[in-house]
Amino acid sequence: MSKKRHCLWAALLAVILMCSPGCSKKDTGIDQGEANIPTQAPLAETVTAAPTQAPTDTPVPTAEPTPSPTPEPEGQPAHGLTEGSGLIGALLARGTEVEVTAEQDETYYAIAMGEQTFLVEKRFVRMIDQPAPADKTMYARRGAQLNASPYMDGEQLAELKQNTQLQILEDLGVTLLVRTGDQIGYVRAEMLSGRQIRSGGGSSSDSGGGDSGGDDGGDIQLSSRGSGSILRLGGFRREAAAPFAPGKGLILADEVEAYTGFMGPEDVLKLVEYQEGERYATVLFDHALYQMDIRLVRVDGDPAYEPWTGYARNRTVVYDTLWRLGEGRELRVNTQLQVIAETGDAYLCILEDGSRVFTAKENISDKQIQTGILLPTPIVAPAATLPPAAAAAPAAPAAAPAAMTGRSPLCKRTKLNDVQAAFLRRGCFLRMRV
Repeated sequence: MSKKRHCLWAALLAVILMCSPGCSKKDTGIDQGEANIPTQAPLAETVTAAPTQAPTDTPVPTAEPTPSPTPEPEGQPAHGLTEGSGLIGALLARGTEVEVTAEQDETYYAIAMGEQTFLVEKRFVRMIDQPAPADKTMYARRGAQLNASPYMDGEQLAELKQNTQLQILEDLGVTLLVRTGDQIGYVRAEMLSGRQIRSGGGSSSDSGGGDSGGDDGGDIQLSSRGSGSILRLGGFRREAAAPFAPGKGLILADEVEAYTGFMGPEDVLKLVEYQEGERYATVLFDHALYQMDIRLVRVDGDPAYEPWTGYARNRTVVYDTLWRLGEGRELRVNTQLQVIAETGDAYLCILEDGSRVFTAKENISDKQIQTGILLPTPIVAPAATLPPAAAAAPAAPAAAPAAMTGRSPLCKRTKLNDVQAAFLRRGCFLRMRV
């Protein structure tokens, strides 16, 4: 039995061994089947082709436009009225800080603004390191006027009564900046007194002024190429408190003229623009625009002024500048002048020495001034016509000469001109002039 079992088990094992390869193919056919199934090729990665860039044309360089020259403004050909007519590059306001670079003789400072150099009168500049003037009070003389311009040719703000009290804000040499009440303006220095003025007299006060002189200082190069010599401003010299040193300066007045050059007699300019009633005109010179006092511009097309010979009246004073400020020159009565132009309320004249000067119109007469009184020759009747008693009568003693004080009957009876009256007011002294 056991033997039989052993045989059965052996047979069963043999069958299992024989069937095991086929069964593995049927039941498990995983390895074989998978081995026989063709492996699917992996999907190829989709490569996105870079966009094809269209060829860019090489840019043609843009040609830079050739700047067309700016046309110069139209204008009327003109000249400066006199040698030294100033070309104004700027009008400076009070309180403006400037860079003072040099002295230009005794009248001007050279100042730098940007790339330009200007000339400004010294009287309008105080160096920053100099102290401001101390408070000072002065009194107006009879006839003093308060003006809006430091050149005394602007709007008249007030007619000041004698002894009007004025606070001095700035000493500008020949003019002073003052305050009276709520008004600020400029007064001529000679019209002020340091003390109250007594009736019938007055007290003198020191004021700025002095003759201008010195060399031109040719080392200063101005922006303009005007050929005129530097304008001499008589009476504007101010004594320096210390030797000059470059530095910052402060402008002391309003509308101070800063010059770029001075016109010569042959320099030609163009009058570009001018508004009636304005003080300044716009002119073109050397391809640049400037301002210029309209009274000093002579338009070539205007009718020429007919020169005439004039004679100085008593106490006529002439000045180097149109403003007629500071110390001028007093002329003798009947000094002959050649009047060549009118400039507002003044004449431009030429003296015998060739110098050009300005004086008020009322100072010049078109006729010679009588400077003395020609006494009439007494008419004496012939002796034959005299009665015998009168002829035999002894001559009366000569009358004593009239005293030279008080007014004589001659002064009362004779109609006098202004010069003679001036002499007679001084004790009726008659000076004969031959």
